[in-house]
Amino acid sequence: MNLQPTGDVGAVRVPDGTVDPFRLTAANMLDAREHGAQVLTYHEVIGLLRQNDRVTGVKVYDHYKKETVRFTLLWW
Repeated sequence: MNLQPTGDVGAVRVPDGTVDPFRLTAANMLDAREHGAQVLTYHEVIGLLRQNDRVTGVKVYDHYKKETVRFTLLWW
C-alpha cells in the first residue's frame, strides 16, 4: 500500500474575514441608491471642493464625455 500522492498536490488557505471587493462595491452602490444617491459610472474623483475646513463637493472627470464636472453638496 502506497500512501504517497501520485501527482501534484496543492492547497489554498483563505484567512478569516476576507472580503470580495467587487461584491462590497456593488452592495455600497445599491445601499447608496436606496438612500437617494445618484451613482455615476465612468467618473473619476480628481479633487475635493473645500470651504474653510469642510468638504463641500467633488471635482470629477467624466471618462465617457471627456470633461471635468463639479458637484457641490446641498445642505438642507
